[in-house]
Amino acid sequence: PEVPSIMGGRLLVPEGRIIIYGQPGTYKSFATLQLCYALSLGIDFLGYNVSRPQRVLYLQAEIVPWMAQERMQKMKNFYGESPNFMYGYTRDFSLRTTDDWETLTNTVLEAKAQFVFIDPMSQVFAGSELDDEKTRLFFQDLDVMSTKTGCGVGLVHHARKTTWNNDGSTNHAGAGDLRGHSSIEAWADTIMRLSHTNEAGGATEVAWQKVRHAPVPMAKYLR
Repeated sequence: PEVPSIMGGRLLVPEGRIIIYGQPGTYKSFATLQLCYALSLGIDFLGYNVSRPQRVLYLQAEIVPWMAQERMQKMKNFYGESPNFMYGYTRDFSLRTTDDWETLTNTVLEAKAQFVFIDPMSQVFAGSELDDEKTRLFFQDLDVMSTKTGCGVGLVHHARKTTWNNDGSTNHAGAGDLRGHSSIEAWADTIMRLSHTNEAGGATEVAWQKVRHAPVPMAKYLR
């Protein structure tokens, strides 16, 4: 049978994998939260239809508690209550051991989540993102968790930064691309890249860098 669509003609599918990434200050977390609310409420995201409400678990693993609470309160004030949206604070948690993965799996099962978003991946990933073996094992374990729970996975990640050469010049090659080993990009079904643009009043451009189950749509702007 045809792969069913959750959002936008198979931009997201059941048990799908999405990466949302960009440079600092491109509102990755806010874009992810807006996506989470859209999925949980069954409303459009950037004009893309969400076929039915999803139970969504969002795990914030980076910012300090009071900032996380303030951010979530603003999102709640805007979108209202969503019984399908669950928020977790996991700054003190990383996926290093079998017990850690079991904890994540049990949490997803307890929440009956259909999608779990981890923001950001780097906070829970143990090791170097350039290490072939560690990244492959990480994604294998993510896939095992997804299979056990029937849950899709979303990761918030960072882009490569501009580097400086020994002579003081800057090297822009690769700047803005997805950071880390190539297996990160290979794992994803869908990759959403955020970047600032002077067009459209300085809004954040949302480009679909990779879509496995559908044609790649045109970029849109997020305010």
